[in-house]
Amino acid sequence: MTDRALSEFVLFRTGISLQQEILLSPSPVAEVIEGRNLTLTCSYSGSHNVSRVVWSNNMITPCTVLTTDCSSCRPNSSMYEAECMGNDFLINILAVNRSMNGDVWKCDMRIGLDFLPSKKTTVKVLVGINAAALWPETEIVIIENTLGYLHCLTSFGKPTARISWFQTNATGDVNITSLSTSEMISLDGLSAVNSTLLLQSLREMGTFEVYCSAENIGQHFKSLKTTVEVLYGPDTPACTHKGSIITGCIIVTQGDNLTIECTSNSNPASVYNWTLPDSSTRYGGKLKIINIQPSLSGQYRLKVWNIMSPTNSHTQQGNNSTILTVDVQDKVPSTSTQTDQSLQTGVLIGSVIGACVVGILAGVIATLGIQYMRSLSSRKAESNQYEETQRPPNTAHKTDVYDSIQHYQQTDTEPGNSGRGETETMELETGNSGRGETDTMELEPGNSGRGETDTMERSASDVYQNQIIHINEAYEN
Repeated sequence: MTDRALSEFVLFRTGISLQQEILLSPSPVAEVIEGRNLTLTCSYSGSHNVSRVVWSNNMITPCTVLTTDCSSCRPNSSMYEAECMGNDFLINILAVNRSMNGDVWKCDMRIGLDFLPSKKTTVKVLVGINAAALWPETEIVIIENTLGYLHCLTSFGKPTARISWFQTNATGDVNITSLSTSEMISLDGLSAVNSTLLLQSLREMGTFEVYCSAENIGQHFKSLKTTVEVLYGPDTPACTHKGSIITGCIIVTQGDNLTIECTSNSNPASVYNWTLPDSSTRYGGKLKIINIQPSLSGQYRLKVWNIMSPTNSHTQQGNNSTILTVDVQDKVPSTSTQTDQSLQTGVLIGSVIGACVVGILAGVIATLGIQYMRSLSSRKAESNQYEETQRPPNTAHKTDVYDSIQHYQQTDTEPGNSGRGETETMELETGNSGRGETDTMELEPGNSGRGETDTMERSASDVYQNQIIHINEAYEN
């Protein structure tokens, strides 16, 4: 006979209406969190006296309560507690554990000579999770435009836990659960959850924090926060000169200082390597050249690079570069400089002209001196010739010859006109030898400025020999 049929039979015998049947609550399922107490209530709404209540668990009677002594539950008082509140009879199942999950309970009331049964209820033991943890626990480093994953794992529990993901930024926590997927792991009627978050590797995200939160029976457990860093290679360097962005050739003046500042966005920071037109190298985002010269005109090559080491992946190098053109122009003299140079040029020209004038004057004076000496020599020759006409014949020949030799010797010792390069002419008179001829001897001027000996067109010995011949001829006549 079923419980329903039995209840109807008992009610028929005792005359109790169906509206006064025994009620068991909660029913049909009694949920309880593991470790807590579960209270079941057996109620009777009629006016008849109830002498006892019998509690059954899986067809076993662990507890019988006498209405005259509702404080005890026989025979297992240590596991259960009983309580009577009018026609409501309660049993407290102490410290429910997961092994009690699925137990079926009911109560029977003795009214008069018969027992009136209640409906059954099934115990559902809820096992709460006690942790939610991230894996890996350390910082996550990923490279831009690559895939990154982060896992959140719960402890075992019942029912299955729900996991939510959050990203922390300046404005607060943002729910990013839509970027995750979950799977369940079952063990002994319990389940754990492994949720995987697909990390977005966008450079705009930079460095941010992520955590997960899990709950299954009302209590939430949050994981520790993990830092996620997105790495990316350097952008094309942006360069400035004198505070302005460089868009073309940089023109500087010889002797000036050249300063170029370049930046490149990257994570981690980049290394800056310059190569100058003379093949020399410099390092750093700021290039400064003191007293630049035209030899440094040309192309300036800037290479930027960084090393990216992601979590659980291979190291990569990011690279970028740019080329700048610098034109170093000759320095144009200022007005004052030009004036100074003109003055210096004028002084120099004036000095040259002055020296030339002095040289010309010296030449004129020398020429006048030579002409004066020649005039004196000519006058002396005329005087000697006059005296010769006044002497006796034989004596005159000897005297004229010796005077001529003396005149030649005097003329030979006179300096040449080296300043003009002309040829001096010395006339040697032979007297009245009968031929009336005048011998002429040309002397080339010596280099008086160097102290060298003048060269004569006819050697001195030849002259003296000619003079001796003239003397002999004079004596014979």
